[in-house]
This record gives sequence, C-alpha cells and structure tokens, in this order.
Amino acid sequence: MPQQNQRPRKSHGKVPPCNDPWVAENSHICRYCAAVVIDPQSSDDRGSRATKFKYGRVKHARRAAVKGCKLFHDVIDKDGRRDIDGEVYFGFSFTPWNHSKFDLSYCRVEYLPSSQSLPFKVDIAERWSIAVSPGDPAAAYISTPSPNYNINSTRAYEFAKQCLKDCESHQDCHPLTPAKGGPRRLIEVGSDDEQLKLREDFPENPKYAALSYCWGGEQNYKTNPGNIMSYQQKLNLPSTAKTILDAISVTRKIGLQYLWVDALCIIQDSPDDMVAELARMPDIYKAAYVTIVALTSDKSSTGFLEPRTPPKPMYRLPYQCPTGELGSVLLFDPYIPGINSDYTIKTRAWTFQEEILSTRTLEFGNDMLWWSCNHGIKSDGGKYHDFQTKNRKLSGDPETVMKEWKSIVRTYTARKMTNKNDRFNAIASIAAEVAQILERSTPGVSTRYAAGLWDTDLSAQLLWHTQRYSKLQNTPASYRAPSWSWGSVDDNITFWDNNGSLHEDPRWQIDLENEKLSYGQAKSGFLALVGQVKKAVWAKGREHLQDENFPNAGLGNLASTMPDFLQDHKTDSLDLKVWCLVLAQKYQFHAKYGSSSERVAGLILRPLGTTGQTSPANMDSVRTVVSSASEVDEDGVYRDKSFQEPILRHTDMTFDANPGDEVAIPACESFLFQRVGFFEMHHDMDVVRGFDEYASDSDIAEEKEKWKWFKDCPRQSVYIV
Repeated sequence: MPQQNQRPRKSHGKVPPCNDPWVAENSHICRYCAAVVIDPQSSDDRGSRATKFKYGRVKHARRAAVKGCKLFHDVIDKDGRRDIDGEVYFGFSFTPWNHSKFDLSYCRVEYLPSSQSLPFKVDIAERWSIAVSPGDPAAAYISTPSPNYNINSTRAYEFAKQCLKDCESHQDCHPLTPAKGGPRRLIEVGSDDEQLKLREDFPENPKYAALSYCWGGEQNYKTNPGNIMSYQQKLNLPSTAKTILDAISVTRKIGLQYLWVDALCIIQDSPDDMVAELARMPDIYKAAYVTIVALTSDKSSTGFLEPRTPPKPMYRLPYQCPTGELGSVLLFDPYIPGINSDYTIKTRAWTFQEEILSTRTLEFGNDMLWWSCNHGIKSDGGKYHDFQTKNRKLSGDPETVMKEWKSIVRTYTARKMTNKNDRFNAIASIAAEVAQILERSTPGVSTRYAAGLWDTDLSAQLLWHTQRYSKLQNTPASYRAPSWSWGSVDDNITFWDNNGSLHEDPRWQIDLENEKLSYGQAKSGFLALVGQVKKAVWAKGREHLQDENFPNAGLGNLASTMPDFLQDHKTDSLDLKVWCLVLAQKYQFHAKYGSSSERVAGLILRPLGTTGQTSPANMDSVRTVVSSASEVDEDGVYRDKSFQEPILRHTDMTFDANPGDEVAIPACESFLFQRVGFFEMHHDMDVVRGFDEYASDSDIAEEKEKWKWFKDCPRQSVYIV
C-alpha cells in the first residue's frame, strides 16, 4: 500500500524557471503551490505503482485559496466542501509502461476527513494528467511531453520532420510510388507567395504533400478553363483561401516543394478533367509523401494554424530531479480529444477516402499535431506521444478485406454529403483500392463491383439495412443505383451478422453512368436470383409483418423489419402488400432449454407493374435482363436461360430474339420487384417435442406451428431493379 506519511519537500515558494514562454504565460504557479515540491525520492512506496504525499490540513489549503492560489481554490471549491476539515494528500501514479519511480503520469488531490464517523477517503479534485515541457530539467524523467497548443511552432515542425524521417525506415509504409499514375498537376510552393504557380511539367515521382480539408461552400478561386493559363504563370490566392495558404506554409516548413489541392489541381468546370482526375484519386493520396489534414477548419476560409486556447485550469508545480536540479511539471485536464474527435472534417463523406488511402498524415488538431502512418499513430504531446495501435484501415489481406469493406461502408454512410449523387464517387477511390487487393489474390481474374457491393461476397452484402435508430431519409430525388444497392438510399447502413449459410450467388448487371468511372454512379441495373419467396402484409408504421392469410396474427414478436427509406405519409399509414425473399439462415443452440432455433434474413420486396405496365424509369432494367439472357456460350446454348423462363411464364410471351436484341417486356407482379426493406425473424422456435418454450401451453405451441413460415415455400426466380 502507498505510504501516507511522507511530506513533500519545501522550496520556500521558489518558482522554478520555465524555458517555454507560451507555457509560462498559460499556466498557473504561485508561491503557495510552489511551496510544495514533487519529490519521488522521498517516497518509500517500493513496488507500488502510486505514491502519496501528505500536504497538510484543509485549513492550510483554504488559506492558500483565499490568498489567490488557483490550484487550491479548485481543490477547496470542489463539491462545495469549503467548511469540512481533514487532511489533504497529493496522490501520484507512475507511468504504467515505465518502471522508473520518477516518471509520473497522473495526479489527484484526496481528502481524508478527520471525523471518526467518516473513516473513508473522499476525492475533492478531478484527476489531472502530468506532462512536462520539452527542454525542462524534469523532461529527463517525465516521459509525457505537454500538449502542444502552439500548433504553428518550431516544436511542431521539428516533430513533423522527425516523423517523416523515421517513417522512411518503416517497411509497412512503402512504396510511395504511384502504381498507375500520380497527379497531373501540382502547386509549386517556392519560398514565398511570389513563386506560387500551378505546374504540369514537374519531375517524375516528386515528393509532394496533399491537402485534406473541408470546402465549406463555393471557392471562387478554384481552377477553371478560363484561369488555368494564368495560374500556370503565377498563382494569386486571395486571403480568403486561408486553409490552402496555411497548407502552403506547412509544405514549405517541412521541406517540400509541391502541394496537391483538389480545388486548384482539378479543372472544376471541366467534366472530362473531373472524370480523369477522379480516376487518379487513389494513387494521388497513396503516393503523396504526406497528407496535411486541416482538422480544425470547417471551411476553406478559416485556416488551421491559428493559436489555440489551452484548457483551464493548467497548473505548474516544482519537480525535484534526482540530480538536485529543480524542474517543473504541468497538471492539466486528463481529457485530450483524440485523432477521431468530433471535427467537421471527420463527418464529411468526401474526406473519408483521403483518410483511408493516405499512407502518412499530419493532422492539425485543437491541442496537438497528430502523425499517422501504416506503422501507427502518435502526437507531439500528451499521452499519445509514442506510437499507439496501428491505424491502417485496409490491411491489404484478401481474406479480411470484405469484412473491412463492410466496416468502411458503415462509417462512410454515416458521414454527411452535400450532393447526394456523389454517393458512389466519394468512395470510388477506396473501391479501386479494394479491387487491387482482391485482384492480387486471383491474378488474371477481374473483380466485379456491383454498385457498392462486391461480386465475391454479393450474397452476404445484399443483406444490408438501415440503422434501426437512425432517422430515415426520403427516397432519393434522382436514380443512382438499383434498389438492392445501399447506394440507392441516403441513410446510415449496416450489415446483417451473417454467420450462417448463404443462398446461391445471384446474377446481376450494372450499367454505369460514365464508363470511365468504374466505381461510379449507375444508370440502371438488375439482380436475378432464385430463392424462397412468400407474400406478406407490411403493417402500417412498417414495424411488423403479417401473413396475408392470417391478417390478425402479427409477426412482430418474430420478425424485425427495417425500411430502406421514408415513404410518403399516405403510404406509411396503410398496410402494404409485399413479398419476402429469404437470402440467409443460421441456427442457434439454446443450452438452457436443450433446443435450437433457426433465424432467417432477407429482403422485403414490392412488386412493380401490377397493372401490366412497365414504368419508363424501369424500362432500361427490363431490357437489360433480356439482353443479358440472350448471350450464348461456346456451345451455342443460352448461357442464362434460367433468366428467360420466368419472363416467359409470367408474361405469356413467345421468346424469339437473337443474342443482344432489346425486347420490351410488360412487368407483372411476380416478375419485377423493387427492394423496400430488410427483415430478420425466428423461423422455427418450437423444434423440440413440438413445444415452444415461449408458449404457455401445448395448444398455443401447436398453433404456432403455422409460423414455420418458409418451410414449404417453393423456390422462385426473382428479378429486382
């Protein structure tokens, strides 16, 4: 147990010197708190991870507070214990990863009441973190450097340059050379603003920085066909381009000559240039020597190098070094926002792929500079000053990349986007990287991307659904993907935990809006598969399914449903006739009851064209089905003949078409569907002796036999657009 009879050594109120003017200005120390010196040598707490010093009685702390000591004012004022008497202790915790008794990480002040009726200790102050200013004598013993609130300082840039140098030796951070082609244009930063220019004729594979930031509105200085020639002579940026100007300053100070900024290095009003540069985006960020991330800037006019205001309070106390020299340590709020704190840039969809793809990043936060590479993350101060958990978002392992993709989709779809039609474009660079990972595992085999889903894992990825507690969005105003793709909705997406068996792989086709953007927006598409399908009634409110033969028997206790989007009020207030398609099932064993249960999951489908008419919006998808079905294999046999049969059966048409012919087919209820939701249900809860553990008697159990819903349901061909 820590000893409690040690008294801190006295320095008679001598204030130790401070070699950091910024720390001296923004921290509190006075003759009252300076009268107590932290001296780890005076402790006998051998083998303990903490030590404790008795300061004196509460009345002594109260007197110091009255005389103006901010530290003791906070101690006495905590929880209103101004009038309680007792003894005050300073407690210190040693840094867990360091076995030195001189390396302290936390401090808190404890109060031991003098009353015999209160024999327990009571904390009267919040716990503070302990850090030290670089260059202070105590820095030789305290391992945690102070947070750097002066983000635009020599200390910050020395940290950045050292990280870049160290990263050169990280095997998992190479190579940086672009695989297909780096940026077409770069800003040459020069040594001052008079030398700024937009360049296309730069050396091969130059070291350049890339900027990740929030536009926050229109940028009038962006490159367009009318100003690109003048920008190549001299780039005059207005003071309102503060974030870009700050990035130029950082680029110079870390010793680089080139900077890539999307607003300036892409011709914004040229569709052809936009498409070409979007295709380059994966390599632009992967090959950047470093990506500068403007964490604190929510728009391009605010910048990110402005002085930070340190948290209050921040105290400085004397520290007795083993050499006899007097140093000092800082006590500050233990909560330091992390690298993923609630910065605006971390909520925007477009910046997500920059975060994922960048090999190295320098992130300018509220209270420190963050470094991140494939090796890990660290900061120039605070508790993250040394490398922490690896920060790589894509492992490069084909065995795990599909799991990583689902995690990426969850995070990405929770982010905000101004133009909803960019839903695919803003994640296209990550998709391109995933494709490369998959293709490396199967050389020569092309990986197919189905509007946000991957062909190699399509059955599982079709089981996406909206987050249960997220606010549903309206149906998108314009088409950008078939309904079976998560890209067709504007909501937060997650995936079913499909540890069970999946049904056979479906057939599909996607027609892209722009063939040059392989991972971009779709203009049409279809999905064809065979599975168990059953009609149901989706009750108003869209929370319960009902069997159409037993409309009063709700399946709310068995089926969990999630709508894909918010219908209009009139539709939501009515029961909706739907079809339920099973895609996966899994079994669970209940040890308590000695029984097992089956869970099934699938899609809720709405039939299209029930009047025998095909709406114009779906005609391309219908024609695509027939066109694809008409392709022949090497033996001259229709490769996808199974596609034709249900079309013919449900439309009473004769099929007489050559491969590739377009044939318009009237839609009917059992042929063409739109996905409108997701369901999951207990399919077979009474598998032991015909008795349901949730039923009160055998009669109810027998009645619930009817809810083995898909047991005898035939398999059918289904087409979803």
